Amino acid sequence: AAWRGGGVHRVVSSPFLCCLQTAAACIEGMPSPGIRVQIDNGLCQVYNASVLNLKTGQGRPDILSPQQMEAALPGRLNLMCPSPVPMPGWGETGGGKDGGEAARRFVSAINRICDSNPNEDLALFTHGDAITATISAIKQGICVYRSDFGCCLHLRRSAAQGGQPAGPWYIIDHKGIEWMADSAIPREKLQGPR
Repeated sequence: AAWRGGGVHRVVSSPFLCCLQTAAACIEGMPSPGIRVQIDNGLCQVYNASVLNLKTGQGRPDILSPQQMEAALPGRLNLMCPSPVPMPGWGETGGGKDGGEAARRFVSAINRICDSNPNEDLALFTHGDAITATISAIKQGICVYRSDFGCCLHLRRSAAQGGQPAGPWYIIDHKGIEWMADSAIPREKLQGPR
């Protein structure tokens, strides 16, 4: 929503092709022709075979080279600013509400990126598990039960000032995401089949 009025100062994306393609499509309509995309490995998909739907024994997927990333974002990739963090370890534990290494990584990456750019409006392109983990960190006691492909989340917080930490996150708007209170889920659904 912010970029319709030219409010986005920086675009940061997962290094995965689906996010780069979404970022390319979105920045095409931005009124800031010089805006470039920075890659942050902290926003990448949960890095394990189960989430990436790999066949048994297929091994770790290839990561896009800078040239392949540039091909997805012609003239828009900020190659002068490499990802500040390495790719996560292969086989990391889950994301989303259930926590695990990936969920902590997503929330940490979003906070780090925003803390590094406190006076800028940012557009971050990541994956559904990252959106789920972020909402779960902001709204305690909820269960995200749907995050569609292309879902988006508009967040806001006050920047750190005068030695005071940044304020809490607030969800301003969202599309393609649904959640409910954990208490609204029947116990048998939480416990699974017996």
